[in-house]
Amino acid sequence: MSAAERMRRGLLLLVISAGLSGMAATPVAGDVVLNNDGAPGGLRLQNSGPTMSLSSKIIVERVRDGRWIETPVRMDLVEKCAVEDPPVCVSVAAGTTVITVPWRGNNCSGQCPHSCRSNQYVGPGQFRFVVKSCDGTRTVTGPEFVMPAGN
Repeated sequence: MSAAERMRRGLLLLVISAGLSGMAATPVAGDVVLNNDGAPGGLRLQNSGPTMSLSSKIIVERVRDGRWIETPVRMDLVEKCAVEDPPVCVSVAAGTTVITVPWRGNNCSGQCPHSCRSNQYVGPGQFRFVVKSCDGTRTVTGPEFVMPAGN
């Protein structure tokens, strides 16, 4: 094997190694799974991969005219209500399951008590939850569920 071939193979191995190590350090969206939990509005987040930094703001989408659109509601990635707002980003450790306080269908105080000027029920309809990584590169979408009429 010539010196040029050895150099080409060495560079190729270096590029492959760098790519694999980069892949191992970057979690994939498939490591985080969203499932409905219990009554409509319940959410179970499972992280089977490495620790991830996720946005504490859960996006709520609904079906309108056959398309999924973001609904302006407040839903946070929290397991219990607190006086203070959650941090912008939440670290979810490897092997962790987070069961959020269920969303009851209201636009402001639908999950935890908040001071609202006009708290309205946004159902009935088909909804789903979406969670993003803090860096915005990963998006995980949960299964749809039906929020019934009334609250």
